[in-house]
Amino acid sequence: MTDQAVEQRGTNVLVGLGAALLLGIVTLRCLVAISPDPTFDIDPIQDPLPWFGIGPGVSLLLSSLLLLGTFFIFLGERLSGRGIDRLLLLLAVVPLVAVVVHGVQNASDLWRGADWLAAAVAAVGFAHAARAPGMRALILGGLLGMVTLLAVRGGVQFLFEHTQTVAMFDANKEVVLRSFGWEPGSIQAELYERRLRQPEATGWFGLANIFSAFMAIACVAALTTAGSLPFRDQDSSGIRGVLYLVALGCGLLVLANGSKGAIGALVLGFVVTGVSLIVPGIRKHSSRGFVVGFLALCALGFVFFVVFVRGILGEASLGGETSLLFRWQYLLGALRITFAYPIFGVGPDGFQSAYVLLKNAWSPEDPTSAHNAILDWIATLGVFGCAWVLLLLLSAFRSAKSVFVSSDGQPPSALLFILALVVASLFGVLYEFGTLSAPLLLLRVCGVILAVVVLYATVGVCSRLPDYAVSWSFGSIATTILVLSALDMLFVQPGSVAAAWAFLGAITVAKGVQRRFFDFGAVSLPAFLALWFYFFAALPQLQVDVRMEQAAEPLRTLGRVYANSRRDATGSLAPMTRADAIGKVQALTSTEPGFVAFDEPDWETLAPGSNDSRVIAGALLRALAPSARRAAVDQLEETWDLYPTNFSPAWATVAQLRLLAQETPAPDNDAILFEALVRSDHLMQRTPGPRAAITAAWILNQSAEVQQDPDWAAVMEGFERAIEFSPHDPALWRGLAFAAREAGDTQREQAALEQALISNERRHLDPLVQFSAEEQQDLESRLNELAGQPSE
Repeated sequence: MTDQAVEQRGTNVLVGLGAALLLGIVTLRCLVAISPDPTFDIDPIQDPLPWFGIGPGVSLLLSSLLLLGTFFIFLGERLSGRGIDRLLLLLAVVPLVAVVVHGVQNASDLWRGADWLAAAVAAVGFAHAARAPGMRALILGGLLGMVTLLAVRGGVQFLFEHTQTVAMFDANKEVVLRSFGWEPGSIQAELYERRLRQPEATGWFGLANIFSAFMAIACVAALTTAGSLPFRDQDSSGIRGVLYLVALGCGLLVLANGSKGAIGALVLGFVVTGVSLIVPGIRKHSSRGFVVGFLALCALGFVFFVVFVRGILGEASLGGETSLLFRWQYLLGALRITFAYPIFGVGPDGFQSAYVLLKNAWSPEDPTSAHNAILDWIATLGVFGCAWVLLLLLSAFRSAKSVFVSSDGQPPSALLFILALVVASLFGVLYEFGTLSAPLLLLRVCGVILAVVVLYATVGVCSRLPDYAVSWSFGSIATTILVLSALDMLFVQPGSVAAAWAFLGAITVAKGVQRRFFDFGAVSLPAFLALWFYFFAALPQLQVDVRMEQAAEPLRTLGRVYANSRRDATGSLAPMTRADAIGKVQALTSTEPGFVAFDEPDWETLAPGSNDSRVIAGALLRALAPSARRAAVDQLEETWDLYPTNFSPAWATVAQLRLLAQETPAPDNDAILFEALVRSDHLMQRTPGPRAAITAAWILNQSAEVQQDPDWAAVMEGFERAIEFSPHDPALWRGLAFAAREAGDTQREQAALEQALISNERRHLDPLVQFSAEEQQDLESRLNELAGQPSE
């Protein structure tokens, strides 16, 4: 029996259910913000608003559901008489070895690695579901519907939200710039303002390049699919027009963002389709699958070649273009990491730490990714990451052999897919409901309606496509995905990785249509992984997330009272008595349910003599913050003790201790800083790297500044240890120079100042991370003084 004959068999309901579940989870991950540390990424007092996204725990839960959906698909396919492509599944799960090796030591490696693995396995699930009658069109239509939701969000950002952001900046310009340490009118301030005033659409990713990548994929998919229909087919003009509008809207958003990588991927994707138009005889050639797959792989090779050439030409060429030049620097760093850690890599969360040590000295950035999936997987997972590289290339190559199998009048699963889009959109709205106005809610509803229309239009168009047209259309999509995989973080960013793999899975071919006895093991593997990730990764991480949220809530309560007092007093011209001012602050505390946890303050001692409610609220904050921080520290330390491989509570503990030391008068703050130093040293022993070493160095420096008899030699040793992990950081060299000056070691101070200025100059490709003009002048003046030369 031929493969196509087996594919024509019926579809078990589990296949549609599993594919719809995958679509819903993939869509939800794109419709919410995902952060590795949403609670203590900044001080909860300074940012008292709740987090409108998800953290590692919920992300792991969604990854477990992706694996469960894949299990449903595998089981349904087996019951429908089709086998499992064991090669694709094997390539998807091999990197689990490296994920586990790193994950048992660091929870951050585990949750990132689990997300990556679940996304790759889900792609294999989509590839298997696409063999069933009518399913490939539904999957592709659902994914294009998901991008429609993103496009609506991006359009709102571009047309409306950007204007509001700029207006807010203009109203608080000096405050915003000084919060970054920049003087108004400085080079850094001018560059920041120029970037801020450039409108961008980022969706929920927070990154314009990733948003543009999905717009490029959808543009190529919609245009090549609709354009492959014969124009004489008048019955399809309406549904074809819908896809043309999708392509136009997504293409315009790519151009509006100005993402060079997405534009290049668009061009190369259309080049593949252009070959079939320029050489008509090749369209129906029996070897089209090989030709199209070969062209897709050539496009990937072309990207590596362009990046290589850009690096060889040097930074002064091409008008000082930096995007590709930075990619070249990332490439060099990733290769050095790979050669240094060839077997297991540095872990899914370890790229940045390794990069700051091994990077090119002229690289001004410290990225968390190589912006290249192939390099990222090999650098972070070693030889085991090569399996995903093979899966990526094999899936793209096979895409040219895909076909749409007709449903032959069977009951469609379209309602399940519509339900998946609607439910995912509903959950997305619930996560950010507190920030949505009525017009934004209406736009969300319009986005869902458009997504459903796009789904139906895609299904209608795909049912009319000849096989050879599918081959070239899918080859163009695969080319676009491959090019983007080598230019951006599409396959490693938590919100985008599942969607990127989903598009690839929707267009590729899963073989093994004949059933085998060993398929039962393959069918059960995703279910086993789902349970394992849920109980040993998701549940512990969810408990950590909850505990950290509880620790942050009292701090947020104080922050909300202070923020509301400032907002409530704005514009009030009538003078108040002190009793009235205190009464206003007391009224604000009564509206905060969490305030009952604090001891009633002695109101008369707060800001004595002041009748300004804002000043009184500030005094209240200063009076209560130390006890709230100490309670938060105690709870964070307890959480870390319960989950010793999860370092998020530990980092939050150290940060809160440093803030507590700033709020505590001397000499008591020295004991707090010593406690922070002990914790950072403990972190250094558990997870040695630049973050722990740099944190310890600055704690030592902070402690020395408040001591009566500081040990500046110890501070110098701290900075020297940090420099061993991050040798190209000018701030560390400047810190070493300052410590050496206080210790009276002028020779070491002079050497550190020279290296600080050299490292700072090497960051000229990104002035935003350089010293300000005033800071650089101060360092040069001191260096000239040490060298015996007069200052200019």
